[in-house]
Amino acid sequence: MASFSFSKSAFSINLNGREKRALNRPSLILEKSRLITAELVDFPGKATLGVKISKHMLYFGVAGQYRSNSKRSLVLGRLGGSGQALKIKISHPSLDEIWVCGSQANEIESQLKAFIKAA
Repeated sequence: MASFSFSKSAFSINLNGREKRALNRPSLILEKSRLITAELVDFPGKATLGVKISKHMLYFGVAGQYRSNSKRSLVLGRLGGSGQALKIKISHPSLDEIWVCGSQANEIESQLKAFIKAA
């Protein structure tokens, strides 16, 4: 699972080894001004996300990068039994939303909401 960190003005996502290989990027750093919303919602499923444009890797699950018309999504982690995932809407040249699946989603949601609201 990717690791997440906050600085004074940015939110960083540091990818693990498998995610780095599949997505061809080591990390993603988002300034506070690029973050729009963060909310826990039911995960829509692969069909709704669109066509997977990242490398297909065995045992990688739904994680990867998807494109549906003009919407670009990044899915990180493994979907847990609850079906809930953190949806982060962003304003970024290469992505429109990030889905964080797994046990960290609740914790990251509360931290992100506080980070976005902080002046």
